[in-house]
Amino acid sequence: MARSRRPRRRRPASPAPASPVPASRPPTQEAASPAPRPGAAGLLPAALLLSGFASLVYQVVWVRRFAVTIGTANAAVTLVLALFLGGLGLGATLAGQSGGRLGARRLARRFALLEAGAAAFALLLPFYLDAALPLLRALYSPGAAPLAAGLAAAVFLLPAATLMGATLPTLTALDRRTRRRTESRTAAWLYAANTLGALVGSVAAARWLVPEWGLAAATGVAAAANLVAAGSVFGWASRRASKGVESERANREPTKPAAERGPTGAGSCARPWPRRAAAAAALSGSAAMAAEVGWARLAALLFGPTIYTFACVVAGVILGTALGSALAGRLLARRRETGGGPRPTAAKALAFTQLGAAAAGAGIVALADDLVLPIGGQIARRAGEVASLLDLQFLQTVAALLVPGALLGAAFPLAVALATAGNGGEAGRATGRIYGWTAAGNAGGALAAGLVVIPLFGIEAALFAAVLAHAAAAAVALPRLGVLGAALAAALLAGTAARGWDWDLLSGGLYQAAAQVEPHRHRDFLRRGRTVFLGQDAAATVSAKRAAGETSLAIDGKVDATDGADMLTQRLLAHLPLALADGGGSGFPKSVFIVGYGSGVTAGAALRHPVERVAAAEISPEVAEAARLFAASNGRPWEDERFELLPVDARNHLLLGGERYEVVISEPSNPWMSGVSPLFTVEFFELVRSRLAPGGLFCQWIHLYRLAEPELQTVAAGFTEVFPESAVFTLHDGDALLLGANGPFPEVPPEE
Repeated sequence: MARSRRPRRRRPASPAPASPVPASRPPTQEAASPAPRPGAAGLLPAALLLSGFASLVYQVVWVRRFAVTIGTANAAVTLVLALFLGGLGLGATLAGQSGGRLGARRLARRFALLEAGAAAFALLLPFYLDAALPLLRALYSPGAAPLAAGLAAAVFLLPAATLMGATLPTLTALDRRTRRRTESRTAAWLYAANTLGALVGSVAAARWLVPEWGLAAATGVAAAANLVAAGSVFGWASRRASKGVESERANREPTKPAAERGPTGAGSCARPWPRRAAAAAALSGSAAMAAEVGWARLAALLFGPTIYTFACVVAGVILGTALGSALAGRLLARRRETGGGPRPTAAKALAFTQLGAAAAGAGIVALADDLVLPIGGQIARRAGEVASLLDLQFLQTVAALLVPGALLGAAFPLAVALATAGNGGEAGRATGRIYGWTAAGNAGGALAAGLVVIPLFGIEAALFAAVLAHAAAAAVALPRLGVLGAALAAALLAGTAARGWDWDLLSGGLYQAAAQVEPHRHRDFLRRGRTVFLGQDAAATVSAKRAAGETSLAIDGKVDATDGADMLTQRLLAHLPLALADGGGSGFPKSVFIVGYGSGVTAGAALRHPVERVAAAEISPEVAEAARLFAASNGRPWEDERFELLPVDARNHLLLGGERYEVVISEPSNPWMSGVSPLFTVEFFELVRSRLAPGGLFCQWIHLYRLAEPELQTVAAGFTEVFPESAVFTLHDGDALLLGANGPFPEVPPEE
C-alpha cells in the first residue's frame, strides 16, 4: 500500500513532459542539476546553532551591560528584551525580501558578514556605553531617565539585533539553493538548531561564562562562535563554487519544489494564505512571550524569586521550542502534498497546535495555586540537599513547560508552510516574513504583559490573555466553527481558573519556610493571619499580612520587613552610620540616600536626625503603597518635607545623577534574589563610593542565614576591596551591617 501511495504523492502538479522521467524523482529542473554535496546537511544547522548560542550569550551580557544605564528593574529588562526581539524581526523581514535574488555564494557571503557584524557590535558595546554616558548624565532627571536610557539602548540594540535576525532567512535561502528542500522543512530544522543553540547559550552564560569569566570574556566566546559560523559557511560555499558543483544561473533561478508550487492561475486566490499565516504567527508570538513573562512571575511565587528560577523557565521554553520546531519539520516532511500545496495540512496543524497551546496554558492557570503545597512538601523533605532541590526544580519546570513550549515552537515552521503554500515565492522570503511577524508579536507580548497587563490586572490576566491570543491564532489559521468553539472553551476554562487563584497560598512564601514547618502544617502556616494588601507591578508581587499583632511585608512571598523582630535592623541601618558620622567631628550629614524603601522604617529613622534631606529610591510603586501600613512604626516619612521618594532604579540614579551624599544606606539584603544581586558586586560598591562625599559612610545590610560561606566571603571581600576603611556589626537573628568610609573611618567617641 505504501508503494502505491508514494509515487502518487510525488506526482508534479503541472502536466508531465514528453520525455520519460523516473517515478521516484519529480520532473523539475532539479533533475537536470548536479547533485548537491552532502556537506550542507550538517553544516548549515551547525552554523545556526553557533549563531543562536552567540545571540543568547549576547542577550544575557547586554541585559547586564544596559542595567548600568537603564536599571535592573523588570521593566528595564523587558525593554531590552523587546528591543532585541524587535531587531530580530526587522532583520528577518529585510533578509527575506532579498534572499531569493542571490546565489549560493553571495548568500554565504551575506551570512558571514552578518555574523561578523554581530560580533563587532558586541565587542564595541563597552565603548558605546562609555561614549553615551556623558550625554545620559546631561539629560538625566528621575522622570525622563527611562526615556533617555531607552533611546540609548535602541540606538545600539536595534541594528545589532537586526543583523542577528537576518541569519535565519539567509541560511534558509542558501539551503534551498543547495538541497532543494521545501522552505517550510528547511525553516523548521534550521529554526530548531538555532533555538537549541540559544538554549545552550543562555545556560552557559548564566551558569558558567558570566559568573566565572566575566562579561568581557563571555562576549569574546560568543564573538568567536560568530566568526567560526561565518568562516565555515563561507568557506564551504567557496569550495563548492570552485569545484563547479552548481552554476550561477541555477543558483539565481531555482525551480520551486512541487510541494510549494500552486496550481496554475492560483496567484490571486493564494494571497490570503500568507496574510493569514503572518497574522497567526504574530498572535502566536505575542501569546508565547506573554505566557513566558507570566510563567516566570508565577515560578517566582512557587520556587522563590531567584536568578535560577528565571533561568529554569527560559530553559524549559527554549527546549520545548526547539523540540516543537523539529517535530513540525518531520511532520511536514512526511505529509507533503502535491497540486495545491500543503495548505490543508499546515492550516490544520497550525490551528491544532495553537489550540493545544491554549489548553496547556489554561491548564497551568488552573493548577497554579494547587502546586504550592506539593512543592513545599518536596522542599521540606530535601531541606539539606540543595543540589538535589535545584535539580528537581529544573526538571519540574522543564516538565511543566515542555509541552506548551513545543507547541509554541511548532507554530513557526507551520506558519512558513502556510505562507509558502500555493504561491511559492523567493527562497527565504516566507521564512523572513513569518520570523519577522513572530518576533514583532514577541516584542509586543513582552511589553504588554510586563508593563501593562500585570501591573494593571495581575499575573493571571497575562496568562489569560496569552490563552486568548493562542485561541485567536487558531481561529485565524482555520476559521471554522469547530475551531472557534474549541478556542472559546479553552478561553472560558482559563478565565474561570484565573478568577479562582488562592492568593493566601501563592503569596505565602512557603518555599522559604517549608523546611522550618512540619509538612502537615503547611496549609495552616499559609492561612495564618489576614492579608491586608496585595499588589502586582512590573517589578514584583507585593503582599502584606497581619498575624499575632505583627505586620509583615513580602515581595514575591519573601518577607522583607516586619514591625516586630526586624525593627532593630531597620532602625540601626540609619542610626549607626548617622551617629558615627556625627561623632567623627566632621559636622552632621546633610543628605542621606537610601537604596530601597521597604517598610519606610529606615527612612523614618534617618529623619529623626537633623539631616537636611533624605531620598529613597524604590522601583516598586506597590512597595511604596504597602509602606503606609507601617505608619505607626515608620513615623510617616511621606509627611516630612525633607523626604523624597524617587521611583527610580537606585543604581541607575547613582550612576547618572550628579548629587553626592554624606551617607548611603542599602536595604536589600538577599544576593540570591533576582534584581538584587547586582547590588552586592564590586562595581556597585565602587559606584556608591564615587557618589559619597569625602568622609561619607556607606552602610550595607547583609543577612547571614541562607547564604553559603563562600558567597558571604565574596561579598565581604568585594566590600573591603572598595572600602579598606570598614567595619562589620553583627545583629541578632543572623543580620549584619557592613560599614565603609570614603576616607578615614570615624573614631567612636569613648563613653563618658
